[in-house]
Amino acid sequence: TFFVNTAGFGELAGTAYDEDNLPFEGVTVSVDNYAIDTTTDVNGDYFFNEILGVTQSVTASMFAYEDNTQSIDVQSGAVNYLDFNMELKPRVPVTGTVVGNDDPQHYLEGALVTLTGYFNFQTSTDENGEFSIPSVYGNETYTITVEMLGYETYIDEDVVVTDQALDLGTIEMIELMSIPFAVIGEEDL
Repeated sequence: TFFVNTAGFGELAGTAYDEDNLPFEGVTVSVDNYAIDTTTDVNGDYFFNEILGVTQSVTASMFAYEDNTQSIDVQSGAVNYLDFNMELKPRVPVTGTVVGNDDPQHYLEGALVTLTGYFNFQTSTDENGEFSIPSVYGNETYTITVEMLGYETYIDEDVVVTDQALDLGTIEMIELMSIPFAVIGEEDL
């Protein structure tokens, strides 16, 4: 005989809605203190069986949307309802100018600019050393990498993108110095 004691447990159910208040399929709903999650169905509904009857933190998440975390006092022996209204992440432009350290007016055309983090973006600088990534997901932290032949790679691992346009200003790249070796001099006669 196998016996499972479910005293002190409740059920958790609800619906996730998108930004237009329509049922949202494919949202991941997780009980934060436990390694359990589920995905909303075509009607935006989710269901957990046997959730410990205490205050629980529950998070709904979906790519391109803000995580939505809420608390609920799970009542034992009952179905507890918790709905989620999902909000799109802001999309903002990230811009900047890349120059060489040998001259602040030495704009570097063709530098490869990569922004990695929540989502990855890549672009190149124009003839004025300027770059623009038009639609970066906001409220996230990214790493920017700038690469250009003849220059040290520039890396900043703490680029915080909020819900406002972000101008990174001037990024100065350090020119690599080539030290001549095996030089042979000849006397000019």
